[in-house]
Amino acid sequence: MTKFVDVLDFDVLPKGRGVSTWVAGHNVALFRVDGEVHAIEDSCPHAGSALGCGSLEGGVVRCPSHGLPFDVRTGCGLDNSMKVATYPVRVDCGRVWVGVPDLEEI
Repeated sequence: MTKFVDVLDFDVLPKGRGVSTWVAGHNVALFRVDGEVHAIEDSCPHAGSALGCGSLEGGVVRCPSHGLPFDVRTGCGLDNSMKVATYPVRVDCGRVWVGVPDLEEI
């Protein structure tokens, strides 16, 4: 079962770059793209760099260490060799909520 956690105010989420955060035991990177918020695992599968610190163009973030590109909407690497987890997001009353697996259910 997914548990939604209140993470931050929508208005403080910057356009054009990510934010790294900790959500109920998960490292998560949040991105604001075309008015929507996307959440992915905040660790590049290649070298573990924080994707929230990477450069963002459109819906693609590049790992700050080696430039590997990932689609923030799907978590897929653009060359399809790697993928990061994605998390459901909802915005309610101006707050960003991220869905994570309920640890009690695991």
